[in-house]
Amino acid sequence: MLCIAHCLALPALVAFVPTAALLADAEWLHVALVIAAAPATLWTVSRALRSGSAPLIVAGGAIGLALLMYAAFVETPHETLLTTLGALVLIAVHARSWFLRRPPQRDLAAQ
Repeated sequence: MLCIAHCLALPALVAFVPTAALLADAEWLHVALVIAAAPATLWTVSRALRSGSAPLIVAGGAIGLALLMYAAFVETPHETLLTTLGALVLIAVHARSWFLRRPPQRDLAAQ
């Protein structure tokens, strides 16, 4: 959830508050956000591992977190691309995990 909030809120914040643009380039902020996102990702992946029914969630969580960590901790000219891809993968994994946990909806019109 933190990843989703960061990815959606930071561009809007930068657009409306010019001083927030200074934080967008702060390397320490990116590292802090990856460190904050890691427990949530690991928790989601561990739940999927325990259920044994969601190998795509496990693989996606590992790939997304690895992309974010690589972009945050390794100097690369593709930092923005890797960060964006990692965040999109984690958003998809969290959404898929959420849909798998929801109880099936009954169609009341069919009754």
